[in-house]
Amino acid sequence: MIIESTYDQLLSTMATHLKNTLNDLFKYFEEQWFVKVPIPQWCVHGLSMRTNNNAESFHSRFNRRVQVHHPNIWSFIKVLQGEENRFEHMCIQFYAGLGPRVKQPRTISIQRRIDNLNMRYNDGLITPMEYLDVIWNTILTIFSFWGACRCAPEFIYTLINHGFLYSIRDPSYKKKVLLDFAACIRLPRYLQQFITILQLIQMVIGCLINLAAFNYKQHGYLCATSNINIKLLLALYASYLILFAHFFYTSYLQKDSMKKSHNKID
Repeated sequence: MIIESTYDQLLSTMATHLKNTLNDLFKYFEEQWFVKVPIPQWCVHGLSMRTNNNAESFHSRFNRRVQVHHPNIWSFIKVLQGEENRFEHMCIQFYAGLGPRVKQPRTISIQRRIDNLNMRYNDGLITPMEYLDVIWNTILTIFSFWGACRCAPEFIYTLINHGFLYSIRDPSYKKKVLLDFAACIRLPRYLQQFITILQLIQMVIGCLINLAAFNYKQHGYLCATSNINIKLLLALYASYLILFAHFFYTSYLQKDSMKKSHNKID
């Protein structure tokens, strides 16, 4: 099985000191997820239904219909009757020839990728570690996209209704918010300078690390970062270094020199 073979391959290729450090974790995993809870009980590989989305969808819809956390018994019975009527209507529709809901093109594309990956693994074209690596990246992409889709509507609604429109209706909104924000987090001058210096040091270190990585690659050392990424990161750190340096000069050094010149004139 892919899980057992990959687990054995992971242990065989792992460094000795790392294996000794994680020995307790490996013992727990083997006893809990190989012996106490067999693999067929938690592995969904090869199954047509691999998630509990149907149950989650039902719970979400049921909570929306109930609307309160602790309804009285009569309201609860009424909601249950509504769910029963909905189920009966769905059964009638299926008996009349209604097919399953059409999948979205994005879902079909993801499923096609997973099927092609399974075919390549079964044909021996990729190793178990490569198979799991691609599966992990695919799952991470799906959940990242799903999270962005869930958060985007709330973010846009809040931005439009409580930010943009309100600032248009009330011209003093921006000034009032900025003054309140500045009053809440007003920091001493020496602490502001210290934070800006730390940011400058961070940008300098970022530039040095990227220059060192580029130099190592030029001398033939192995580095997982591509030259394009190194150049982009170097440009990013350099631009922020210039911006922070300009901010530090105009906010602290230039103001101090102007104050000294005014004091001399007075």
